[in-house]
This record gives sequence, structure tokens and C-alpha cells, in this order.
Amino acid sequence: MALAIAKAFHPDLILLDVIMPDMDGGSVAALMRSDPATKEVPILFLTAVLTRKESEERSGVLSGHRCVAKPIEPAELCAVIDEQLKG
Repeated sequence: MALAIAKAFHPDLILLDVIMPDMDGGSVAALMRSDPATKEVPILFLTAVLTRKESEERSGVLSGHRCVAKPIEPAELCAVIDEQLKG
């Protein structure tokens, strides 16, 4: 459903959690990357699966996408989103 919505809406950025009810975020991201309509949309993982330290050790990257650990302050999240949108 997320892919269909993204194709119809044309978002500037997609926020995904890693753990989701029906399909994990990595699988959703792979689907987004495989579709020409969404493959260029930046994906940002927002997750509690990694600690802040683990995220930093991975240089803030998970499965080739920017990743931030929860909890995160709103101002920090806004800064990361701005960074992603500027490409």
C-alpha cells in the first residue's frame, strides 16, 4: 500500500521505521528503489532497532539509506530531514 501511495503522491522524502506490522522497512525501501516512480525519493529510517551509538558507528546508514535512532528530538529530526532534502 505504501508504494501505491508514494507513486500517487510523489513525496519529497519517505520516513520508514524498520519494524512494521506487515512488511519490514528494508523490504519497503527495496520496493521503492525497484520502481522507477519512487527510486529517486530519499528514504530516511527512523528506528529503535539501533541505538544512537550503533547508528553513529554505521555513519547513520542502514541498508544504504540514512538512519536515525529513536528517541530523537524534533529539532534534530528536522535537521536530518533538511539534510536529506538538500541531497
